[in-house]
Amino acid sequence: MIIGGSGNKTPTSLLTGKQGLHYGYQDVQLTSGAKMTQLAANTNLQTIIDVTGSGALCFCYLMSVGNNTGATIKITLDGVLVASETRANDSSGGIVNYGIMSVGGMLQGNATGGKTLSRDNVPFNVSLKIECQALNNPNAVYLAHDYYIAT
Repeated sequence: MIIGGSGNKTPTSLLTGKQGLHYGYQDVQLTSGAKMTQLAANTNLQTIIDVTGSGALCFCYLMSVGNNTGATIKITLDGVLVASETRANDSSGGIVNYGIMSVGGMLQGNATGGKTLSRDNVPFNVSLKIECQALNNPNAVYLAHDYYIAT
């Protein structure tokens, strides 16, 4: 099945520079229903998702639950790198409260509530690959993600 039915679509760049606000990875997981993957205990670029087929990426948020953490995310659709973003470890705490929101939207108004969430559907026709890297403090970095493969 080809999404759109008229042939392959050209992947376009996802909007970069979007931020979410979170106070804990459990809140994101419970609020969004997204799957949660903790980055492995090293600082190399890691492949988190690598699937073939057609479908859509619905939610993608890279975050940290530890201070002084930087991270990188790369999203490849149909063999084309469409998003590559790094947030450095800086005086604002890196991505500890304001993660990298690649697909969808999320805002947690305060530590006890006020959560809002939106999903998008970024289609892919052949493959989806998401790679992440924790620049330091890797045990504290998580990727919240949700996608589907059309059947």
